[in-house]
Amino acid sequence: AAAAAAAAAAAAASRAAPIVYDVETTGLSAITARIVEVAAVDVATGRSFSTLVNVFPATVHPDAAAVTGITTVMVHDPSLPTWAEAGAALLRFCADAAGEERVPLLVAHNGARFDDRLLANECARAGLAVPSDWATLDTLALARSAVPPPPGGHSLAALAAALGVPPAADAHRALADVATLAAV
Repeated sequence: AAAAAAAAAAAAASRAAPIVYDVETTGLSAITARIVEVAAVDVATGRSFSTLVNVFPATVHPDAAAVTGITTVMVHDPSLPTWAEAGAALLRFCADAAGEERVPLLVAHNGARFDDRLLANECARAGLAVPSDWATLDTLALARSAVPPPPGGHSLAALAAALGVPPAADAHRALADVATLAAV
């Protein structure tokens, strides 16, 4: 039975299309925050997707703005897509990256506790759904189980520094964090 389970896991892994993604938000709660920026990179091709999101009338908490540099004024721009539009585009990007033979594997740092929950919540609000056969991988949980904590803990910046990955000039912006995570 263990050999069959291992074979099934190996088969599933061979069908996975890793897509590193990150979200920036209006606040720190995975339940109440809104996504203000999303980015994703198809690890196989390097193709990327990134957009700010119009969250009007929601506002960006000052603590979140201090970390990301994304302000309420920036995400009240009517030319930006709503989450319904951005979320649908993200789901299409991921499905296209996987193609017909593979299944998206959404990879995020702290995904289980934050990004994956936010993605599911925002999609639900917009009448969208992440397909149930898509898999997720939380690199924070993986790092905690596989790597002794470097100075600074298992944060993305600390792991990148420990592995010699240069720091991003615009850390805590979705596309920069995705590029760093893909390099880690």
